[in-house]
Amino acid sequence: VVVRRDIKPGRLLDDGMRVVSAAEKGQQLKPSDWIIVLGLQRARVNYPVEPLDSSGKAIAQAKTNDAQAGTAAKPH
Repeated sequence: VVVRRDIKPGRLLDDGMRVVSAAEKGQQLKPSDWIIVLGLQRARVNYPVEPLDSSGKAIAQAKTNDAQAGTAAKPH
């Protein structure tokens, strides 16, 4: 389910990943949080989304501990 949280983008790493942190003090990003990087215009707060990998295939919810920056989310 989509929840709006502002983030502060950090530096871009050699492998194409980007370090991000919460924009406001008191907020935290957890390792299990997903970040929508593609399809943001279609994402709506409080609506479910389906996480996709870079090739467009659905990602099983069991893989929440994998590196998730760089993944896309497809609104239902």
